[in-house]
Amino acid sequence: VPKPGSGVAKRIVSSSANGSEGEGWLLQLSATSVGCTSDLYNYLGCHPMADHGYDSRDVYEWPPVDNDAVMVYFPHEDWGAHAGIYTQDVREAGEGTLRWSLEARCGMTDRQIELAWPHIAGIEERCFRLVDREIGTVVDMRTDPSYAFTYGADLGGRRIPLSDAPAYRLVVLVGTST
Repeated sequence: VPKPGSGVAKRIVSSSANGSEGEGWLLQLSATSVGCTSDLYNYLGCHPMADHGYDSRDVYEWPPVDNDAVMVYFPHEDWGAHAGIYTQDVREAGEGTLRWSLEARCGMTDRQIELAWPHIAGIEERCFRLVDREIGTVVDMRTDPSYAFTYGADLGGRRIPLSDAPAYRLVVLVGTST
C-alpha cells in the first residue's frame, strides 16, 4: 500500500523472476464523514503481472479500532483461503470492463459519507464509473471528483458496533476509453 499522502494515482513498475517488467496503476479511494474517523487509503488498480484473484499485490483491511469510523473495503468471500476484506485490490490488466465490488460501513448511522478519488487524472486511457447499488446512481468518476451518499438513514442515527453495521454496496467499473 502506498504511503499516506503519496498522491496516488501511481504507475506501478515491477520486475518478475524471469526479468520481464510490467507497468500498472493504482487509484486511491478516500471515505470521509463529519464526526467519524476517515478511511483515506484504499486502492484499486491493474498490473500485468497481477492475478484476478488473490495475490501479493492485494492488502488485507484491518478493522478500525475506533467504532465511530468510516470503513471502505473490497469484499472477497470468493478468494477461498484468502477470503476477507481488502484495502487494496490489484487485478490483471485486460480487455473489456473490470469490476470492483466496494462496501462502506460506519458505526454511526444516518451519516453522509463522501467517497473521493483525488488523483484520477494521473491514470490515462481508462473510463471509470461508480455505481451505487443501493439506489442505482451511476457516477462518471472522470467528471465528478467525489460521490456522497447517506449511510444507515433507516437506522435512526444510532450507534452500532462497526462489525454489526450493514454494508452499503457500490461498484467501480473500469474500461478502456473509446
